[in-house]
Formats: sequence, C-alpha cells, structure tokens
Amino acid sequence: MAMPRIHDVIVIGGGSAGYAAARTARDAGCHVAIVDHGPLGGRCILRGCMPTKTILRSSSIMALMQRAEEFGLAPVRACANLAGIIERKARLVDEFARDRIEALQDP
Repeated sequence: MAMPRIHDVIVIGGGSAGYAAARTARDAGCHVAIVDHGPLGGRCILRGCMPTKTILRSSSIMALMQRAEEFGLAPVRACANLAGIIERKARLVDEFARDRIEALQDP
C-alpha cells in the first residue's frame, strides 16, 4: 500500500493570493496543496477583473473605430456582436485560468 503524500504547505483559496503563496512555496522546494471549492482562479480571474476588462476593451476599441476620421482614417461603421464579445471573454478567462493551473503543477 502506498504511503499518503505529506504536504509541507497547504494553501486555502486558489485566487491570486493563494496562487502567489503556492508558487512561492513550491519554488522554495515545498510540496504544496491548494484547497479551493473550484474552479481554480478566484474572483478576479473568473468573475471580476478579467471578465470586466475584456468586455471594456471591446467597448474601447469600438469607440476608437467610431472616431476613425479624427485619426486620419476612413470612417467605419462599427457594430457590436455581443455573443462574440462574451465568447472572447469566456475563452480568455478559461485560457488564463488553465495557464495558472498548469503553472502550479509539478514540473
């Protein structure tokens, strides 16, 4: 029968602070576990900063497109595709969360 693995550090919460603590401990040579109800990523990545900034970026680009003539460019008629904006947001949040998880896994 295999012996259970013993952790040097157990981090509670998989948000930005938990991620930083886990990475620091792992980089110091500790065997680390994270306790989180999931999905891993925390409020900022999954529901706060990342989704909001992604949607705001689309809005900002559309606003700039509507000012094309001011920048010496031919005018354009910008039209928002809300489904596309939401899909992009979901994809970027998922990619970032996946990258975070992969970064914490054993090398």
